[in-house]
Amino acid sequence: MKEKSDNGTEQVNEKVVEQQFEEGFRRKHRRGQPDRFYAVRNVLNLLFMIVAVVGVVIYCTNDDKTTGTIVVLAAMALKIVECALRFIH
Repeated sequence: MKEKSDNGTEQVNEKVVEQQFEEGFRRKHRRGQPDRFYAVRNVLNLLFMIVAVVGVVIYCTNDDKTTGTIVVLAAMALKIVECALRFIH
């Protein structure tokens, strides 16, 4: 909302701007139908994080970088499946 000040210039109401700013950070959830893949997605995210860390450790500590690369690629496959489930919802 804009208000006219005494000198004729428009000023934005600070309270409205602050409210819109805070609403931008709130997660928007759909009303009604719950996410049926929520638990599966959480498990996939947890597995992704664990496998990715293991892959990086293997990559950094082994002389053979191929094994670490394959493990990290497997973690990425888990993340792609999780993203696909998020889009299906």
